[in-house]
Amino acid sequence: MTDKELVPIKLDEIEKIRDLTGESTIAMEGMNIPWLNFNGQADGGKYSKSTDERDANRKIIKEEIGDTMEGVIVRIRKALKTGIESKRNLYTREFDGFNEVIDVYESGSRDVEYSGTYQELKANYPELRLTNVVYVYYEGQLWKLTVSSGSLSPLWDYLKQFKGDTVLRYITVFGSKDEVSQKTSLAFKQMTFEKGEPTPDWKKIWGALQKFNSTLSSTAVKKAKMLPQPEESVPTIQVEDEINVEDIPL
Repeated sequence: MTDKELVPIKLDEIEKIRDLTGESTIAMEGMNIPWLNFNGQADGGKYSKSTDERDANRKIIKEEIGDTMEGVIVRIRKALKTGIESKRNLYTREFDGFNEVIDVYESGSRDVEYSGTYQELKANYPELRLTNVVYVYYEGQLWKLTVSSGSLSPLWDYLKQFKGDTVLRYITVFGSKDEVSQKTSLAFKQMTFEKGEPTPDWKKIWGALQKFNSTLSSTAVKKAKMLPQPEESVPTIQVEDEINVEDIPL
């Protein structure tokens, strides 16, 4: 694949790193981390980046990256939100474990509408869809990218490659391909993930992961400002009626 060398890590340290990256749990507290975006429309497939900067019409400004993007996956978390078929815009903040108590909010309100585990939320709000929030080291800093339900299977299949290793040691090449929803028969662009070169700047990336996890576990993060998520070109595309949590590989 390459003549570049991987960072040497003892095997007994790999699982510790996988716990920190969220790979072992396949994991919204806001930390002012900017967004990477993916256009999932049938004629889309482009990646872009955005901060909290807005134009004169108060719309978030997005800067196009291109059809592909390269970065290092540093952390993986989960979130729930409603899809296009729902009459209400419901969402949760990010979480890591399916047995955690998760709060449901409605867009525009800060009041907690319901609290429960993943299974309890799905029983009461079947319209909520699982997403992964992937934290990516890109251009020398952390960004976060939402992987919606239509692209979860490719992400999970990709992460299965790293059993006994860690995705942190490699650049990930983000791309897309044409796909059709099994539920709606609508065409869309599905994210793809490919293992690239060994991770450069290992110390910086390792430091970014440690700082992220330290901030996440602190009480101060609960008071931090949360950047708004950019408006997605295509909201969640539901591919399957239900996701069995036991099917998630990490």
